[in-house]
Amino acid sequence: NNFPLVRQNSFRGARNLPEYNDKLDHIRAFDEYAARIDGAKVKLDVLIPDGIYLCDTPDQNAYLYSKRIRQETAAEDEEAFYYEELWLMHKDGSSKQMMRFEFSSIERTEYSPDGRKIAVLENTDSGTHLYIFDTDTQELLTDLTEAGFGNRISVFTWDNMGNIVYAIAGSGAMNIHQYDFTIPDESKRHNIVDKNGVDEGYFAYCAGELFFSEADMETGPMIYSIKPEGGVRKAFLPGSAF
Repeated sequence: NNFPLVRQNSFRGARNLPEYNDKLDHIRAFDEYAARIDGAKVKLDVLIPDGIYLCDTPDQNAYLYSKRIRQETAAEDEEAFYYEELWLMHKDGSSKQMMRFEFSSIERTEYSPDGRKIAVLENTDSGTHLYIFDTDTQELLTDLTEAGFGNRISVFTWDNMGNIVYAIAGSGAMNIHQYDFTIPDESKRHNIVDKNGVDEGYFAYCAGELFFSEADMETGPMIYSIKPEGGVRKAFLPGSAF
């Protein structure tokens, strides 16, 4: 009751909000106190002012990041919508779009160890998609969601050669899936490594084995390992995170 009253027609355009300026958000990042050192708030150098860092390129010469784009609509009664693009920020400060592909929301990206492919995990209203692109041509090689992984992909990892992608995924129960690019017949590249159920979140490939966690009522949380080529899971250590 103590706030002053303002006549509605005193605002420019009456019922309209001020025009949105999408450049103000990342400009404000330069004035943020992003950290504390010895208890004092300090500003840090802004690495990427207009996006979210995802990973380094294999040659370590650039950063890959997602950039949010505002798409205007032709109809006046429809609101603008947003999508994301992949961009590269080079060490000299210049940036450029990596590929012409519109994503709903990018959760994670990871280059294959040989640098020839990149995996992009996208989150949408209907589920997740795990795309594999060729880094030279930017061609979409496959959508692993459509290739049999299911519409819910939690986390993924590459083997040490960049030939196989593994993921904790499914449309119901979460299992370990793999997609092997060395198999000539694309219809036979997908396989389920383990069908006994897996917890979401932690997943790794190391020394020829996959590591993951699962908890049950009898043993509690346990970290397991399994050889992808038809192995049987074995207990590694008690725990749920690594």
